[in-house]
Amino acid sequence: MKLSLLVLTALASTAAAGPIARGYGAGHESTAPAHAGKNATTPAHGSKNSAHKLPANEITQYSHIAALSAGVASNGTRIARVLAHGDLGLGTWPHIAGEMVVLDGVAYRATADGKVSTPPGNTQTPFAAVTRFVPERNATGTIANFSDFTTHLEGWYGGNLTHHFASYRLDGVWDLRIRAPGGQNHTLEPIAAVVARQTEFNHTRIAGTMVGFRTPKYAAEINAAGDHLHFISDDRSVAGHVLEFASVGAVKIQVAKVLRYSVEVPTFDEYEEATFA
Repeated sequence: MKLSLLVLTALASTAAAGPIARGYGAGHESTAPAHAGKNATTPAHGSKNSAHKLPANEITQYSHIAALSAGVASNGTRIARVLAHGDLGLGTWPHIAGEMVVLDGVAYRATADGKVSTPPGNTQTPFAAVTRFVPERNATGTIANFSDFTTHLEGWYGGNLTHHFASYRLDGVWDLRIRAPGGQNHTLEPIAAVVARQTEFNHTRIAGTMVGFRTPKYAAEINAAGDHLHFISDDRSVAGHVLEFASVGAVKIQVAKVLRYSVEVPTFDEYEEATFA
């Protein structure tokens, strides 16, 4: 119950910016107009004009990691409505079939067959988090591995992030291992079972961008605690959830602290029937 109250308060405080979606029922999407993507053949792109009106460095999220972990993934909200709230982020797609990367206001889908696409704006997402990213700190550095990144992020930011959310963008050349899940075998299949069948890809000396969020431990039921990164290559042919990585030489590191985090809780039947750990 505390989570619901926290979420509703946060959404009320950002109502002027337009909450993602309200009034879901029995798995049906709200009929409120989309802010991007005029038809089913148009890839999902955020509106540049509306994006600049949004407060910088506030995260808006649809659903939460506890629900996704429980397999609540059949329905959601349209990606066009998510993109109305930010230009950088991550998430997944219906039935956890693929990984989402949001970069420069475009949502990309990485699937288990190694392909990358830009779904139309009316495609649903069961879980996504975005922000209008305006870096507060810019740094250049080398990264030995994922653990090294986690250790040194505060140094690149130049301040304490222990109890704070943060967003970041990393640009450079990488050696990395990424994944893309193939999707659920049945409704409410837990994410642990889905990722146990995931496809992993190894790439060396690949140019691209990582986007992600740091979530403090106390919010582990909202998003994945710690650092959560997704990658997309410069040529947009490779993307996925980052499992391990190292920079090839120096890379550009941009970081911002996040002080406001709004979450929309689903209300369709699958969510109501789920059991959260």
